[in-house]
Amino acid sequence: MSERLIVEFYDSADAPKPLVTVLAYYGGEEPEAAAYTIAAFLDQIRSLEDARLNELGILAARFIYWLGYECRRSEAACDFDGVEIIHDSSRYQHYLIAQVYSSPSGPQVKFVNDSLNTSEEYATAAAIANGT
Repeated sequence: MSERLIVEFYDSADAPKPLVTVLAYYGGEEPEAAAYTIAAFLDQIRSLEDARLNELGILAARFIYWLGYECRRSEAACDFDGVEIIHDSSRYQHYLIAQVYSSPSGPQVKFVNDSLNTSEEYATAAAIANGT
């Protein structure tokens, strides 16, 4: 599996396609690592006075900014060309895909199953990312 992570932001769980798809160059080594990355981001946003958690376009923009900020404050050398907005994820095989959906209780995260990880790994990752 690639270390890259794709995060798709959906207006709702039944939306036919994502509002925004973000390709992060780092953080997709395994479902659990990706879940902790997304959980850290969502925790940071939840702490804001005007979080606007159900506005997925704004959430996607904040995710891109947050990735850059985290990279810049890292002690490690970090060449942050590390994020792109892409049209769709279908041509990115072997990349971990997280889907973020708007819901009345706030964003919900689901990981797309593939043949590289078990359904248990994805269920654990979703529980971590959703804080459950």
